[in-house]
This record gives sequence, structure tokens and C-alpha cells, in this order.
Amino acid sequence: ASIPANIAEGYSRGTTPERRKFLEYALGSARECVVWYETSEHPDRAERLERLTSIRRLLLTMIRTARASVKADQMRFQK
Repeated sequence: ASIPANIAEGYSRGTTPERRKFLEYALGSARECVVWYETSEHPDRAERLERLTSIRRLLLTMIRTARASVKADQMRFQK
């Protein structure tokens, strides 16, 4: 529940740096979930690990995009 909660809170923030911070929290939660499932014997373990891999990839892309947006804004203000 922590992953979608952090994503939702991030998107309610007004600035890109704040949004990025919550996306990074969500990524940390996703990584924590991976460790829990890797050490568990849950019957849906493989499926959930696959889903977490997809979530991590999406979050990494979103974070990278947010970082690029902040850099672009900084470059515009420096001119």
C-alpha cells in the first residue's frame, strides 16, 4: 500500500522536486517489497516479483523525467 500512496501524494504536490521526492519514496518501498517477496514462500511470489519489476522500471523513468525537467528549468533561468 505504501507504493501507490507515495505516488498519489507525489502527484498532489505542486512542484517537480516535491513530486520527485515522493516518487523516490515509492521506489524505496518497491525495493523493500522485493526483498520481502524474495525471502518469502508466498504462492504468488514470482508473479508479484514480476509486477514489482515493472513498477520499479516505471518509477525510475518517472524520476528520470522529473530530474530532467528540473535541469531544463534551471537552464532556462540561468540564461
